Amino acid sequence: MQYHCFRNPKIAFRLVPFQVIRILVMMLSGILVLISGCSLFQNRVLFQYPETGFAIRLPESWRGYQIESAYWEGIKNEPDTGDVVVASGPMITIHHPDSKPENPRQGIPIMVLTIPQWDAMQDREWHIGAAPVLPMEIGRNSQYVFALPARYNYAFLEGWEEVEEIILGQSIIISEPELPQDQE
Repeated sequence: MQYHCFRNPKIAFRLVPFQVIRILVMMLSGILVLISGCSLFQNRVLFQYPETGFAIRLPESWRGYQIESAYWEGIKNEPDTGDVVVASGPMITIHHPDSKPENPRQGIPIMVLTIPQWDAMQDREWHIGAAPVLPMEIGRNSQYVFALPARYNYAFLEGWEEVEEIILGQSIIISEPELPQDQE
């Protein structure tokens, strides 16, 4: 019987040929499982916001998604004048194609803040919304911070678990913003 010896100053062991083959098959099957589970190798729908450098891979069931554009507002409470809007920025919400007014599904709201806006909000110079918690950062590049609004999913609409999986999975792609064609 032929043996393959692997020598290491700390560990020395011998493997018979069938054990070597078994280990190689196990390693190969593990690699295949990783590749097949990797979102890069599955059919995915890609939403891109190139002006900001944000993109997200969505499951195939989201093909035909709808985009809602809005703005978030940063509010500061002034003793003399009350609540004053001191900052604002874009917020897009990606809606599942099956979401209808009579049967809404959880969307994916993405707030876009400049880094100075994010820092000011973190320093509690102003706030967004009435929640006692701040928005959650999900990514950033050299110009923008991308965040989820506080309590965005507290209504527990249909599909909220899927949205959590999308956000917490490796679906978000952050790059540097692309300049508009006329500025290149």
